[in-house]
Amino acid sequence: MKEQQSSQQLQWIVEFTVEQSKLEEFREYAKEMIDVVNENEPGAQRYQWYLDDKDETKCIVSELYEDSDAGLAHLEGKATNTILVPKILSVAKITRFEVYGNPSKKLQEALATLNTKNYHFMAGYAR
Repeated sequence: MKEQQSSQQLQWIVEFTVEQSKLEEFREYAKEMIDVVNENEPGAQRYQWYLDDKDETKCIVSELYEDSDAGLAHLEGKATNTILVPKILSVAKITRFEVYGNPSKKLQEALATLNTKNYHFMAGYAR
């Protein structure tokens, strides 16, 4: 069996903890964020938000970027600067940020301030 993963593709798992009294605001901001990412970031191949079934103050965002440039575009883009930082982070905090793949040096530097946990590809495949 041939091992596969795009050598440039990156996956991110980001966990937010939301203030209980701010859940509705968080939901609205998340929808805004999704729309802006979809409209402005063609390198974002997957961008999905999930709420914990038992504790909706816990949210996981599953992200897939075609390469490090797409990841940088997200960090430096409209959605991050007009929604994530001023709105989402006013009602929630990032409690986990995992990066899977081999980010470029430039992306590693940009991620360094976010206290990410990084995993490089070892083996496996995707269909």
